[in-house]
Amino acid sequence: MRVTGLPHAAGRAAAMRLAGMSLAATRNGLRCFAAAAFGAGLAMTAAVASAQPAQSGKAVPAVASLAQWPSARVRLLVASDETRPQSVLARILAHRLVEALGQQITVEARPGEGGLIAAQLTGSAAPDGLTWLAWNEAYAWLAAQATPLPFDPVKGLLPVTQIARSHAPVLVAHPGMPARTLGELAVLAKASPTPLHYPSGSDDPMINLANGLLRASIGGSLVPQPLGAGELALGAVIAGRALVGFVDAEDAVAAVRSGRARALAIAGQSRHPALTTVPTMIESKIEGFDVAGWQGLWMTAGTPLPIAQALQAEVASALKRLGMEERLAELGLAPVASVQAAFAAFVATESERLRVLARRVAAGGS
Repeated sequence: MRVTGLPHAAGRAAAMRLAGMSLAATRNGLRCFAAAAFGAGLAMTAAVASAQPAQSGKAVPAVASLAQWPSARVRLLVASDETRPQSVLARILAHRLVEALGQQITVEARPGEGGLIAAQLTGSAAPDGLTWLAWNEAYAWLAAQATPLPFDPVKGLLPVTQIARSHAPVLVAHPGMPARTLGELAVLAKASPTPLHYPSGSDDPMINLANGLLRASIGGSLVPQPLGAGELALGAVIAGRALVGFVDAEDAVAAVRSGRARALAIAGQSRHPALTTVPTMIESKIEGFDVAGWQGLWMTAGTPLPIAQALQAEVASALKRLGMEERLAELGLAPVASVQAAFAAFVATESERLRVLARRVAAGGS
């Protein structure tokens, strides 16, 4: 499997290291796990499989024992394009898991519709543990929507593990804008007779949520500026089509360092390690303003739970290997590897929390 499309110099350096990396021979790891956890395995897996169709309505293929999984090539769908950290993370993990699982892993970038395209492909696959989905916090956002979706991610997907945390979006301003802090921006928005535009219509639903919360929190002359086709929020701010707005954290760091933008606040519970002087929105007295990102792994609903648990264990092992924390840090990520039950509870809680934030945006008129 080739690693392609890594963004930025750090990403290219990570690819070079990965290309020369030799994977440890851990082919028997999963089988040892299966034997220790399930013994005979046959009766346990059959019992779990018989209970699963009620979740998805799909027949579960026969699985003789967990030790026989995966029985064929694995398909890992990624809900972003190949240049984004989510795709890079998926390829790094795939490299680590190939030898451990004894099967090839095909990584496919399927961006679009906030991740729904990749999610629907995963949800329509056979629940045999051979189709995985790498997605992010957009899952919780879409699950929180009141309007019907073409695919229900809650019913169609089985949470496996939270792979990593990512940095929260950063509020940046055009260098020519006089406001240098969030407080100054609030004063300017209330006093300005002309509109202060922020970007709207991003492909990233969390960026849209953050910008909507900004307007709901500050109000005044803040008004949305629709992005053009393929235009990024940061590009709109740098070009002056929007004077202020939340953008991807790692893109913001690069723009701030080059002087093309000024950072005002962080949309999470903690500051960015590369922007330590920039406060969070919560520190700036806007309660509950947290849209920090994360990366997760899902399988098709109806997949036997022991298979999901086994995959989680392998992901956790991979993330603990030497050098992985540093590689993830280059992508703006920190490893988590939560157990399956904890991740399932987390995504349910996150969906409800984001539902509350969405109501704040609606009440604010964004």
